[in-house]
Amino acid sequence: MATDYRSRIDGIAGDHDRPGHAGWGWVVGYGIALLLLGLMPFLQPVMAGLALAWIVGIVLIAAGALVLWAGISGRGWRNRWIDIAIGILSLLTGGAMLASPMLGALSLAWMLGFWLVVCGIAELAVIASARLHRGWLAVMGVIDIVLGCFLFAADPVTALAFLGFALGISLIFRGMSLLFLGLRLRQF
Repeated sequence: MATDYRSRIDGIAGDHDRPGHAGWGWVVGYGIALLLLGLMPFLQPVMAGLALAWIVGIVLIAAGALVLWAGISGRGWRNRWIDIAIGILSLLTGGAMLASPMLGALSLAWMLGFWLVVCGIAELAVIASARLHRGWLAVMGVIDIVLGCFLFAADPVTALAFLGFALGISLIFRGMSLLFLGLRLRQF
C-alpha cells in the first residue's frame, strides 16, 4: 500500500517538473485576453482621430500591462527581458496616444508603426532560442513588420482607417498564437 501511495506522489511531482507544464493556464489566459483586446479596435475602425487615439492608447496600455506582468512574474513564454521591453514600449506608446490625441492620424500611424516593427523584430529575434512555437513567431514577426511599414507609408486618412485594423489584427494573431502555445504546453 505504501508503494502505491509513493508512486502516486512521485507521479504528481514528476508532472510538475516538466518544462512549461505548470504555466500553461496563464499562457492560455494571456492569449484569450489578447484575443479579446484585439477585437476592441474593430468596433469603431473609422472613428475620428481623437477617439481612435483613445481606443488605441487604452488597448496598448492594457496589452503592455499584460506583457510587462508576464515578463516581471516570469510567467511569459518568451525571454523575460523581451516581454519587459515590449511591455514598457507598449505602455509608453499607449500613454503618448492618450496624452496627445490631437497630433493627428499620421503621428498615431507612426507610433503604432514603430511599435509593430519593434515587436516584429523582437518576435523574429526570439526564434533562434525558442524550442516551440517557431512558426507562429515567424508569422507574427513578419505580419507586425509589414503592418508597421504600411503605417509609416500611408497618408493620414488611410492611416486613420487602417490604424484600428492593424492593431486588432496584431493582437488577435498574438492571442491565437499564445492560446495554441498554452494548449500545446498543457500536453507536456
